[in-house]
Amino acid sequence: DVIWQPHLMKHANGAIELAEVFVHVSDFAEGKARYGRFLDATPAKIGAGFATFDLPRGKLTVGDTAGLKSLLPAANIMAAPAPVGIVVRTSSLDLARKTAIGSGATPIEHDGKVWVAPEHTHGCLLGYCA
Repeated sequence: DVIWQPHLMKHANGAIELAEVFVHVSDFAEGKARYGRFLDATPAKIGAGFATFDLPRGKLTVGDTAGLKSLLPAANIMAAPAPVGIVVRTSSLDLARKTAIGSGATPIEHDGKVWVAPEHTHGCLLGYCA
């Protein structure tokens, strides 16, 4: 009741919900298995050093350093375990872009998303999708 108040749910960047999270794991095989058990899910996509779980409310990608760098070249891969990237669904990519620019960032457009570099987001690569 305290957090989910309508006036607290409006964001300048148009954020609606979390769409995807990228997590760095030190041991890819063990991390993939551990997250699979935790989520009670099988990865929908497995690549070299990463696995993506499609979940009812978004995606979770776990990967080792090389796997995550192949997906998110601009990410700051912090020591595992750590979130290294998030994607937020927004009501407007224009709002997300303008908010990023207003905070001093230079957003990068790639693959239908607007990305903000880790140095502008306290260390985590931030993406916006429509």
